[in-house]
Amino acid sequence: RYFYDNGELRPVLNYASAKLLAGASRSGLTSRTVGTDALRSTPRGLPVGISGAPDVLPDPGALAKSRPWLICSASADGAGTEATVLSVASAAAQRPLPRGGAVLVSDPSGDRHLVWQGARLRID
Repeated sequence: RYFYDNGELRPVLNYASAKLLAGASRSGLTSRTVGTDALRSTPRGLPVGISGAPDVLPDPGALAKSRPWLICSASADGAGTEATVLSVASAAAQRPLPRGGAVLVSDPSGDRHLVWQGARLRID
């Protein structure tokens, strides 16, 4: 599974991500099956999609409507790394952050940040 974008083939992590990429916001998107020779000289880009999302999508009627989702994603840093964390039914996602509220978050390296009023502030 690849997504062709701006002259690059970008691996798609899973079927759920491919469906989102093919959504209504990308009118005119088409799917094609081609041989490897046709793509040999096409540059490869960074993977796209939601890490850990399913390859099989549930029937819409089977989705739990009462479970909140929380997702945080960091842009690529130029070195080819990108981080996304998805939490389903977490305590942090149980209610909206009140006006003027803040959230303390940490990344896998242990760096801590305060997310407040649309800004991320590093805590030393």
